Amino acid sequence: MKNKTIDILLIFLVLLVFTGYFWIKNAVWKDVHMIENLNRIEEYAQHNQWKDAEMLAQELHKEWEKKKLVILINFGEAEFSLLEESLSFILAGTEAQDQVEVFGRAKMAEDLWRNFSRVIPEP
Repeated sequence: MKNKTIDILLIFLVLLVFTGYFWIKNAVWKDVHMIENLNRIEEYAQHNQWKDAEMLAQELHKEWEKKKLVILINFGEAEFSLLEESLSFILAGTEAQDQVEVFGRAKMAEDLWRNFSRVIPEP
């Protein structure tokens, strides 16, 4: 084969893998609505509806446990671990009814999730 043909095939393969990953990630995570759920947890905590906040945090944590491997494929260990830690602290904060912990960790998780959703994430 000519070099030009190989180059075109490699570019096509890279684009296929790249779009395939994001398509799979969106298909797996589309029903979770991470940012909306984090905002609802913040609202529940602000209005002292701790049972609702705890139930939603538990659901979010269960979904994370089932689907986290899709994100681990493309992102570094530090960001992945920080998001996982934030979700755990949100769950613990709702159980302990700690409004400061819930707000701080929810904002951190929102920022990390937005970064995960970008085509080219920030370092």
